[in-house]
Amino acid sequence: MRETCLRCERAGYDYFFYGEGLGPECFTTLSALAAVTERIRIGPGITFLTYRHPVLLAKIAATLDDVSAGRLEIRVGAGGAPGYGITKPDARVRVQQLREGLEIISGLLVDGSSTFAGEFFKIDRAVCDVRPVQKPHPPITIAARQKRMLDLAARYADVWEGFFPPDEYRDRLGLFETACSAASRDPGEVAKSVMLRVFVDRNQERAVQQVDRYIGARGAENSRLEMLKRRDLIGSPQSCIDKLQEYVGLGVTRFTLLFQNLGGEEGLELFADEVIAKMR
Repeated sequence: MRETCLRCERAGYDYFFYGEGLGPECFTTLSALAAVTERIRIGPGITFLTYRHPVLLAKIAATLDDVSAGRLEIRVGAGGAPGYGITKPDARVRVQQLREGLEIISGLLVDGSSTFAGEFFKIDRAVCDVRPVQKPHPPITIAARQKRMLDLAARYADVWEGFFPPDEYRDRLGLFETACSAASRDPGEVAKSVMLRVFVDRNQERAVQQVDRYIGARGAENSRLEMLKRRDLIGSPQSCIDKLQEYVGLGVTRFTLLFQNLGGEEGLELFADEVIAKMR
């Protein structure tokens, strides 16, 4: 993990996100990575209030922003991750918990204290005495697709992130802009991001073989393969640039990349040298 993060920093990537789930605990790992890096911004892949009370998450975030000298990205959603053995509430409950949690987290990070009474969380004069470096707080990314989550992103997010092919992104963007209007917020205030898998190789056939291995390992259906082709970055560096430009044309300014092959030049360094360098 340490070497992969350092490779990303050396190659010129802007962010390194580490996911919840199996393996080393997320925020402990991010704290260790903050100590050995200088520039790259760090954060969870997506974190969930199912696992941490919002007061605790706010204090973790403030502490990590402090020790990283203001490089934390807070990334939240209403899903879940494997491996914890914690019962996951139904979707309505998770969305409402996230709504309440964002109120608490924002209050603690901005004001240093908060009192709140909701359906799921109640706090009385909670204190976050560690102050984040970034003001008013580290950027909050909300991963959202359905209306209830788009409403949350419109109200609370600094960055809205989707996981869609370009045609679906266009439709969801319209829904997000409507949600922003309902929240009396300019949608231009919220940065737009998409999450994409990367299967890059100088040779198109080898890149497609990466996709085949990925699909085969998961036993996915043909419909999943078609979605990958429509959404993700598959093929030569120029093919990746062409797909990224589709998203840029729709107003996307940030990309969260899930690399499926980190070994050798065909992974991180190839993408940095032949794609990122040509798009900056």
